[in-house]
Amino acid sequence: MGQVYRDAVRIHNRGSAAMKAVLSLPHALQPFLQAQPTAGFCQSGDSFEFALRLCGHASIWRECAKFVMDKEAGILQFPAKVTVVGQVLPVQLSIRMQLTSTRISFRPGSVNFGHCNLGEHTGVVVQVANHSALPQKYGFTSLPKGVSVSPGDGYGTLLPLEILPLTLSFIPPLTGPYTFQLECRTPLNTRFPLPCTALAVLPALTLSHNCIKLPATALHDVSTSSITLHNTTAEPQTFEFSVPPSSDLTLSPHVATIPAQGSLCVALRYSPQPTALPESNLQPDAPTTSVAGTASGTASRGFQEQRSSDEAATTSWSRCHKWHIPCYIKPHATPAQPASPVTPAQSFSRQSPSPSRRGHSQGLSNQPPPLQQQQESCATDDKCSPEELKAPQLIHLDVSTCAVLPVLAVQGDGTSWHPERGVWALDFGSSAVGQRVVKRLAVTSSRPELLPLSTDLLSPEGTFGLVNAVRPLQAGGVSHLSVAFLPQECKVFEEVLSVQSPASRLRITIKGAGVAPAVKASSHHTLPVAPEDVLSKSMDMGDVLRGDSVEKVITITNTGTFTSSYRVTITTTDHPAHPTPSARQAPFSCSPQEGSLAPGASQKVALTFRPEEAFPYHQAQVQLTVPGMQEMCWNVQGRAWEEGGVIVGPEYATALADPFNSTASPPTSVADASQDVQLAVNMPKAVAPGESASVTLEVVSIKSKAGGSPVEFNIDPLPASVSAAGLKIDNMKVSVPAGERRALTVTYTAPQLKPGSIAALGLSETVVRSITGVLKGGVPPPKAAAGRRICLNIQNTLCKST
Repeated sequence: MGQVYRDAVRIHNRGSAAMKAVLSLPHALQPFLQAQPTAGFCQSGDSFEFALRLCGHASIWRECAKFVMDKEAGILQFPAKVTVVGQVLPVQLSIRMQLTSTRISFRPGSVNFGHCNLGEHTGVVVQVANHSALPQKYGFTSLPKGVSVSPGDGYGTLLPLEILPLTLSFIPPLTGPYTFQLECRTPLNTRFPLPCTALAVLPALTLSHNCIKLPATALHDVSTSSITLHNTTAEPQTFEFSVPPSSDLTLSPHVATIPAQGSLCVALRYSPQPTALPESNLQPDAPTTSVAGTASGTASRGFQEQRSSDEAATTSWSRCHKWHIPCYIKPHATPAQPASPVTPAQSFSRQSPSPSRRGHSQGLSNQPPPLQQQQESCATDDKCSPEELKAPQLIHLDVSTCAVLPVLAVQGDGTSWHPERGVWALDFGSSAVGQRVVKRLAVTSSRPELLPLSTDLLSPEGTFGLVNAVRPLQAGGVSHLSVAFLPQECKVFEEVLSVQSPASRLRITIKGAGVAPAVKASSHHTLPVAPEDVLSKSMDMGDVLRGDSVEKVITITNTGTFTSSYRVTITTTDHPAHPTPSARQAPFSCSPQEGSLAPGASQKVALTFRPEEAFPYHQAQVQLTVPGMQEMCWNVQGRAWEEGGVIVGPEYATALADPFNSTASPPTSVADASQDVQLAVNMPKAVAPGESASVTLEVVSIKSKAGGSPVEFNIDPLPASVSAAGLKIDNMKVSVPAGERRALTVTYTAPQLKPGSIAALGLSETVVRSITGVLKGGVPPPKAAAGRRICLNIQNTLCKST
């Protein structure tokens, strides 16, 4: 209506001569529809157009009532004809038009924002209706200060007969009443006014800033911010934030009382957690907005799932949300009314506002907090008159959050996530003091590019430390970190390891406890050793041939309550009888040398004696080291020979000097067949006249891996002087099967002291008597065919009887 529309009617001459044509329209349409020209000549085989100009008015419905086809749809249809000179029949045609309105209406027709807090947007939803059958563009121009229209900043297009909801938002710059008018225009230069009113007030509590936009936060990570609440009144004010339980947001404190003209800082913490929701909640749409406290707002979460077309295998996931968190202020009763008054905001909401109203008067949860319950109870009390109500007792805080996949993630034995602290935890458990425990962590990346990694320095005490260097993380790859724990005292240790990249940060709390077990008797050690007498006696590896080996096993058992590590070391002890001790190769070894034992577990350690030279005094010290315990040590000895038949001395509880020291030549001369082997045998104690002492020797037939043969030791008849001196042999001929040993006992009985002897004077007197014999047999046998000559020099000590 009221606009000009143009069209054309085209005729075609099929004759062989030019013809005059005249267009005739109904007389009732002449004020609204004109033709230009009304007559003209159409040449042969050519076309001719009549231009039509339509300008609709409201009177067309009265003047052309007989041509109305559908008044509700605005459809008119009227006949027209083209008269041709020389042609009997005119050309009949009908012209059809549909007229529609350009009107745009608002519902409600006027907007009352009610009480508006300074510094806070108050929104009202207005329905904009297009009464036209054609689409219309619209725009709110010259908006007053503090007024905004969304969506589209007040500009958009209305489809035919469409009703579009628009949100009008007003943030007052000053306190006081406001009256203004919004104007909506169309390209047809039609204007549609919308009157608005508002009352700006200063709330009892004000926020330092009421819009917080947190950065994109990875799952399990933490983003923080803070706001300050100011009390603008002369009395204390109590507030309470209604934080949605499913928002992953934490306000601390969320309930408190601020003194008059005071301030309070409130910390905001956001730590997104993975939520198991159905796939229908994963929408590739824009981030959703929810009013905190509404049932629909807290139950539904906004998600975004974005997929990269360049990398089909890589999925970029995000979950964005905008929360409107109300802060309820406890109302104070006026002196005239003992009951708690309501605020003008609640009074306005009690006047049955339209459902399109959005702001502090709506968006309350099904289970309101205590302060809100107190306000609503007063809102239903008829004694609370609007004149006695105070300023609005409700302010809002807008928080925008976005959760994304973590750029860095950690996996490993003993790792766990602590949502209350927002960090990963690596627990080493209990470890013995001085024991080093290493655990391996795997750091993964979700980024398609190379990420350089770095870590913060740990404590210089060295309790925790990184074993390996931190290397860059490949796209979608894994970087391994080895963390060591070495407690130096009995207490609980805890540090935070921060792994950083340009895009993210990973915090890992490392925790461990140092424990020192009590050390008791050998059989009650946390790691006892079997056989149990190995700690009190020397371990004798026996007699072996040079180049051969023998093995004995000890068992280590962990009877403690935590895993313990151990280490076995062998230190070779030099003997003074060896001509070149520094050049001697260590004949003792063990396997395994170190390891870890779980509680109740056992480990067998094999000690091996493999001499590379013939020497009868090989000895070493074995040391078992367990963190947090005293070191356990014992001696080990062994003898190496060139021949298969030998004579050895008795076993002693401690590693005393070997009694078989050669008096004529060093022990290495055993291989010389032309000389007798001189062996010194010392009686274990001094004897007085009439007393006896004995010593036991062993004749050994060594059986090696190559085999063995029997050994025989034949003792020469004792001279009369030796028998008279008190020496006695229990067996003059000792036969030993291969691989066995036989005892040979020498007994000495002290004779009566001669007058004038040293012993008779009260001093110790040493008497040496020799016993000879032939040792033959064994593999390998002695070089001499007759056997090896052995001379036993028996050394006795005489003393005067007391």
